[in-house]
Amino acid sequence: IFHDESHPRFGERCSAAAAYLQPFLALEQNKASKCLQVITGATVEQILFDQVFSQMNRAIGVRCQDGRTFFANKEIILCSGAIATPILLQASGIGDFLTFSSQQKHILHLPGVGKNLQDHLEFYLQFEVGAPVSIAPWLSPLKRLQIGFDWLLGRSSVAGALASTNHFEAGAFIRSSAHVAYPDIQFHFLPVAISYDGVTQPASNFGHTFQLHVGHNRSRTRGTVRLEPDGKTPIIDFDYMAHLDDWTEMRRALRLAREVISHMDLPHITELQPGPQTVEAAAIDAFLQQHLESAYHPCGTAKMGTSSDPNTVCNSQAQVLGLQNLRVCDASLMPSIINGNLNAVCIMMAEKIADSILGNSPPPTPKSAQLAPQGWIDPQWKSRQRLNPPEYASTTADIQTSATGADSAISFQHHQRGPLALHHRYRPSS
Repeated sequence: IFHDESHPRFGERCSAAAAYLQPFLALEQNKASKCLQVITGATVEQILFDQVFSQMNRAIGVRCQDGRTFFANKEIILCSGAIATPILLQASGIGDFLTFSSQQKHILHLPGVGKNLQDHLEFYLQFEVGAPVSIAPWLSPLKRLQIGFDWLLGRSSVAGALASTNHFEAGAFIRSSAHVAYPDIQFHFLPVAISYDGVTQPASNFGHTFQLHVGHNRSRTRGTVRLEPDGKTPIIDFDYMAHLDDWTEMRRALRLAREVISHMDLPHITELQPGPQTVEAAAIDAFLQQHLESAYHPCGTAKMGTSSDPNTVCNSQAQVLGLQNLRVCDASLMPSIINGNLNAVCIMMAEKIADSILGNSPPPTPKSAQLAPQGWIDPQWKSRQRLNPPEYASTTADIQTSATGADSAISFQHHQRGPLALHHRYRPSS
């Protein structure tokens, strides 16, 4: 969000385009010779390579779905994201030849393309509260209309300010248990209980609600992005929750979230979803099966790595292995998903790659990072999850509540039903 009231876009959501692209285009507007041209409505369907046999692996341009072609004097940089980038590579003949049909182009066998697909899943716990601390009363049709008008007219009023944020203004990262060296659970706090589509609100006796979004950020599951034999239709398979540990960690995250809420100094807090009766592992798993949602953080499908790893797609400079003049600059590069939202990290990667292309030296490392490159680490992290763990905390297979037992056996039996059936079969649009 642009928070500076003197900024012409105060109160609007920021983006990479708003922060980088549009200001540069404004500077270029009155120049006779422009460094940047933006072409919209041009969906690239294939990367073109030099037809001279000795230089077959040199990328020279792209072809769009409408037949237009654009040629590069220097490099082509793919920034299409963790879904479209591997699709474009495979449609251009770059990928695992073992999965290619005879009709597809075969330019370079690079088996890691489209593999290693990762994402963040999350669910939310909903609560009512007996204090006027939420924005629930602002969600009536008339109040929403007022918020919209105030945002258009002022943005600095209370109502206008409500439209100038996504309301995820409080959050936390915590470790799920001892033996985990880094925070692997993420919380987002929202001052109203409401479905993602903004339509469904739970009934409340007090008229005020809130919810806590919860996710375990390091799933062991890996999915794929590949093309069907026709070489055009992509199949996106996240294989969500396919690993037994995914269920254990999500259960643990739910219990820790409940504990956090139990320490809030607010009156009459009551859990509405999934409800206090959802305690046993099988009941929690059933809730997860119905309510886990993607955080829309796909990554990893053209991962950066070393040449010794057969699934590496790009080197440390983001150049596609075995090809000339072709780089990737998006979340596809991530070998492992990070423990948080991807946006800032993708922007950081883009800045680093831009410096690499331009030959710029990296900025000096801040003193704080020199003194503690990994931040503060509890010296006893291997033996404790926190300074004063509750009595029910377990450092072994799972965290138990006093009302549950035999958790591991239940989770294993439930897992035998298979991974979440959240596979995606997309057809490209024109």
